[in-house]
Amino acid sequence: MDIQKELNAFKEVAQSKGWNTDGETTPTNFRFYCLTTHSGWEMWQAAKANAVPKGFVLVEKRNMIGNPNVDWLQAPRWAKYWLKDGHSNKYWWSSIRPVKDMDICAFCWKGDYFAEEAPSFDFTGSWDKSLTSKKAMIEAREPSHD
Repeated sequence: MDIQKELNAFKEVAQSKGWNTDGETTPTNFRFYCLTTHSGWEMWQAAKANAVPKGFVLVEKRNMIGNPNVDWLQAPRWAKYWLKDGHSNKYWWSSIRPVKDMDICAFCWKGDYFAEEAPSFDFTGSWDKSLTSKKAMIEAREPSHD
């Protein structure tokens, strides 16, 4: 990394925000310069050190229980969830998020929903760890490089 290039890029951003980056240390701007520019530079460097590689995006970290092998291209358009039924051990696409009922060892739906049998996608875990969200799985994948 060219440190001078980074410093110039930082100064451009800082100046666009109205920060004084000329380095003068007159009594009126010394404290402001030290507190804003120096601290801002340190934050810039810390952020650059933790930068996300090009082509990737940050997503909210979720508890990724479920089945990472679910192929959403095989899902009906309305499907938002994939899960394993605790009673029949069959797999289902679901239009709404079901809730776990640990008393009866099964997922239950509140309100109207669509469900259709789905492939297992090699899931071997317990029914209560199977619920997989289409949104979470799509957001967590690397974007395609088409």
